[in-house]
Amino acid sequence: MKISASNTKTMQFTCPVCSKVILGASTPEMAVCLTALQRQLRKILGNNITVSFDSSSPFQTSGISQKISVLPELTSDIKTWRIKSVQYPQHPKYKSKTDIRYLEDIVSPVTKLISINDFHAKHGPMETKFLDVLAQHLLTNHNVYVYNRASIKACDYEKSSTELPASIGTTIKLINTTIN
Repeated sequence: MKISASNTKTMQFTCPVCSKVILGASTPEMAVCLTALQRQLRKILGNNITVSFDSSSPFQTSGISQKISVLPELTSDIKTWRIKSVQYPQHPKYKSKTDIRYLEDIVSPVTKLISINDFHAKHGPMETKFLDVLAQHLLTNHNVYVYNRASIKACDYEKSSTELPASIGTTIKLINTTIN
């Protein structure tokens, strides 16, 4: 059964007894709100219901745009809760075997181990995009890591902070008062 939440988001419910999967909802805000929903449902139902969510954003970002996602620094300002993506550096200068460069401001297990130069697998004189299939998969893995890490950070922030962005705080209050 599919329920349209807006013209761009779709929710799909799977197992009617034990789990709910919500598709197209990978933002840190949704992670916090869906975790609050899961907590409240578990409290009311007295079981171990799981509410999970899924998104193609990390795959779309790397596959279509060849962009790299940046882990957000969460604060009480809702604008900081967006996962930004920037163009992955691609230039012939990164084909050098002696001047090895790493992304220093975009950190993940992938970017710590693999240089920008390593991503530049295509070396033809007419190349404008230098990432091969393996490099694109590595970029996708980095982006998946960022989305997952952002969700974990958001839930940790919600547990430890008294200053959530107003819209998230209001949503959590609504969930807790409506579902009881």
